Amino acid sequence: MPENTLVAFRRAVDIGVSYAELDVHASRDGHIVVIHDQTLERTTNGQGRVQDHTLAELQQLDAGYWFSLDSGQTFPFRGTRITIPTLTEVLRHFPSLLFTVEIKQTDPPIEEQVIAVVRDCGRAADVILASEHDQVLARARPLAPEIATSFASGEVADFIQYVGAAPLVHWGYCWRNPPCPSFAKGGDPKAPFCKGGRAQRGGIWKRGSNEENIRQQYHLWLTTKS
Repeated sequence: MPENTLVAFRRAVDIGVSYAELDVHASRDGHIVVIHDQTLERTTNGQGRVQDHTLAELQQLDAGYWFSLDSGQTFPFRGTRITIPTLTEVLRHFPSLLFTVEIKQTDPPIEEQVIAVVRDCGRAADVILASEHDQVLARARPLAPEIATSFASGEVADFIQYVGAAPLVHWGYCWRNPPCPSFAKGGDPKAPFCKGGRAQRGGIWKRGSNEENIRQQYHLWLTTKS
């Protein structure tokens, strides 16, 4: 399914997925839209930067234009009216899904608009705000202390250095959401944002360490930041 589209999220729900990740930018007129790249060429039939187009212009584009299951021989979703959705549309259409909302755009900042959408949709408890960029999360956290956030990439590197040099079991994408909110707060490690006591999209786990040890390491690391 074409990424970051309503049909993709609908398919996820249909096959039983409970947690999804999406990416956001802002349109020229300030709407938060769900798209991974800062430019339009890879996933749509448009050109240029997302932030240089109005929402009306963006939603005239074909968001399924380049999706192919056979390395570009056929494009089954072209012309099927798949558009770039707004974050509001996604959050309201799929109330059963939990989301990591990755803020891709850094300049101009869009954290306030993203948080406003999440609150307006009543989804603050169902969302993790994420970003690779430390400055994005540094701006977002004081604006919405009630909304969980991921680690930024700099924080991941710092935590890994703090934990030590022992070999790590998978840590790809670990800036997105480790540890999960309940785990970080010392609660039930198998709460909704977790799967089997671990963040769904990866985590930081030293070989030979159990969950309680990792929780202790995390809280000790937090004390070095205060």
